[in-house]
Amino acid sequence: MSGGLLFYKFIKYTLLYHFKGRINTDLFEVVCVVITLQLSLDAARVAFNEPREAFRQRIIEEEKQHQELLIAQQAALKAEQDKRSPSPKGGAKKPQSPVGKKKK
Repeated sequence: MSGGLLFYKFIKYTLLYHFKGRINTDLFEVVCVVITLQLSLDAARVAFNEPREAFRQRIIEEEKQHQELLIAQQAALKAEQDKRSPSPKGGAKKPQSPVGKKKK
């Protein structure tokens, strides 16, 4: 049983118990119609929102995969750059000053 139908039955029995026959039958019928309309509106809302939510989730998942791919590419590029660059252990050569050179 759906939650809406349980709600409908709850309202129906609550009204019947509370008024114990004193309730105007027209009022009771109006309440039943309103509850039925609300249930059908809720069902239509779910039917409308399900495809939209599925599309939204697909777009979010694609974006997540794209971000993960970019991160992996950046990590691979950084690893490649680290592998190509010389290690700083050997020390950097100092540039020679032109002071001691003779001019020709």
